[in-house]
Amino acid sequence: MRRVLPMLVIMLVGFAPVPPYRPKPDPVRNDLKEMQGVWDLVSRTSCGRPVEHIVETVTISGDHLTYMNATGSFRGTWTLKLSSDQSLRKFDAKTECSPHELGMLLGVYKICGDTLSMCYVNADSGLLRPTDLTTQQEWVYLDVLRRRKPKP
Repeated sequence: MRRVLPMLVIMLVGFAPVPPYRPKPDPVRNDLKEMQGVWDLVSRTSCGRPVEHIVETVTISGDHLTYMNATGSFRGTWTLKLSSDQSLRKFDAKTECSPHELGMLLGVYKICGDTLSMCYVNADSGLLRPTDLTTQQEWVYLDVLRRRKPKP
């Protein structure tokens, strides 16, 4: 009996129900959903100084990012890929159609309510992806966008 009882306990514990697998929520998937819509470009800076630009709006639809100028003319379309590394949110944007030869942008982003900040470099520049939302280096850009509210 002394040998049977421990064996019986081991067998019963071995067949105990296992809690169901629950994957961790994917913050990047939620970020992409939150980014959908039309955004107004509030500012573009490099080295902490304003940069002249003609982009007025950015539209994010699915995984595509489209830049438009003030007259509504097309400026470029990019495929957006988001990723996460601990607390750092990263993006790669590959040009699909643009009058400029920019190739790929590497950057970091932060979305807070109706404000989207994107700090990036051109991958062909030889610079590394920014690690924060500051532009202390030449050819590193920070775009601050504000979500466009629907007109009543």
